[in-house]
Amino acid sequence: MNFGGFENCMPRTKIEHRCEAQEILAEDTYQGRENKKSKYGTRYTELMKMEYFDCIRFTIIDPMHNLFLGTAKHMMKNVWLPNKILKQNDLKSIQELIDNMKVPSNMGRIPNKIASNFASFTSDQWKLWTVVYSEFALKKYLPSEDYKLWHLFVKACRILTAPIITFRSLALAHSSLMQFCRKFETKYGQLEVTPNMHLHSHLINCVVDYGPVHNFWLFSFERFNGVLGDFKTNQRAVEIQLMRRFLRDQDIRDLPFPSLFKEKLGPVFSQMKTSVVDPVYDVSSAAEHLSLSQGPVTKGNFWFNTASFCCISPHRMDYLDDDELNFLSHSYSVFLQGFEFQNGTAIFERYAGVEFLGERYGSLDSRSERSSYVIAPWVGVNGNIDPATCDARPVVVSYYVKQNVFLDGEWRTLIMARVNWFQEHPDRHMHQSGTTEIWCKDIFEPLGPASFIPVQRIQCKFVGTVQKWKRENVLFVLPLERNMYL
Repeated sequence: MNFGGFENCMPRTKIEHRCEAQEILAEDTYQGRENKKSKYGTRYTELMKMEYFDCIRFTIIDPMHNLFLGTAKHMMKNVWLPNKILKQNDLKSIQELIDNMKVPSNMGRIPNKIASNFASFTSDQWKLWTVVYSEFALKKYLPSEDYKLWHLFVKACRILTAPIITFRSLALAHSSLMQFCRKFETKYGQLEVTPNMHLHSHLINCVVDYGPVHNFWLFSFERFNGVLGDFKTNQRAVEIQLMRRFLRDQDIRDLPFPSLFKEKLGPVFSQMKTSVVDPVYDVSSAAEHLSLSQGPVTKGNFWFNTASFCCISPHRMDYLDDDELNFLSHSYSVFLQGFEFQNGTAIFERYAGVEFLGERYGSLDSRSERSSYVIAPWVGVNGNIDPATCDARPVVVSYYVKQNVFLDGEWRTLIMARVNWFQEHPDRHMHQSGTTEIWCKDIFEPLGPASFIPVQRIQCKFVGTVQKWKRENVLFVLPLERNMYL
């Protein structure tokens, strides 16, 4: 069927929809009602008896099916592969490239399914492929025009899947999706256009009404369907058996832990929680934390607010040499009011990871080394600190420093990251995507005060991959959206 045409049209209204539904009900015959349903694309529902119910506005488009199981899958399976725009040998090379990418450990990897034509990809894997992997993977193998078209779609998906979205960024996502749809129709023809692409134009309304897509997409629903499917039943009265299972588990969770075993077994059971820290329930507190990672550095005591932070083992006591202590003290003086060199100590607790605002960051000391690659605005020239900078740069965390400093007549705790800054490449902003940046591989800024950074200054993690650029191995850096749990 032909679903082409993205010209502006008048949206359907609640009154129009109700009138058509009443006209369908007024038909005397079954065939008459079916003909009217086909003509109007309308069906009657008992919910229309409620005057406040708006069949148009209360119908939500699921971004999971619309973007990832819809258009992303359609592009690969029905457009590029059948038309030989991507070839089988290309898929094998793409698989090798993805296997060598450094992605945070909490993201998961796409299994070896790309080489087999994306066989049995789940919705989550399609999302990862679209917003993370595809920008790197397809650049060498897609023609330039096709890659630019695809990047419009990727750009919109990245904005829409962010946990925090502004009206300005939402308008940008909508504009990118509409450009994608129109250029898709021009390049591949009207017969390749799908109804999902028309629904892209309505996603902006759903986000305005219901908030970020995390509030209403069906990823959690589908995952829970998988959990339910794994329950063992006898295929009779399944609903009752599932409810008994829920009630039993709830009763067990509500039982008080026996005091006799609490000392030895309590810590073991406490590790079964999904997160080592509780979510930040105070939105204003979370906003304050986020503001510390943006813009110029502001001096104040709010840097001591580490109640929502949790340092992650393994850890040990360590000490700083004279140069490191001097660099760390200089770093403290940038964001702490009234700090002097004698306020610090050479002894500190060395941790492998830290978690705050629901996000876990690793280091080269930890098993989750892939989570040690982060982006932050802090460094200036020759390893010095630039407190006025807003330029977020990639960095790898070696370890985390938990140390007490004496300030205002009392000992206070600070958590810092010991880092190495990647050096800027002359072609930093020359990547075609506009999002990915090019940095020097294994070449770092000299050690200096900027080698110690407060963890509140970290903006997000990044995905890195080493590829050829003008016959030179460089590091391609793609910033990731920061996860945050309120």
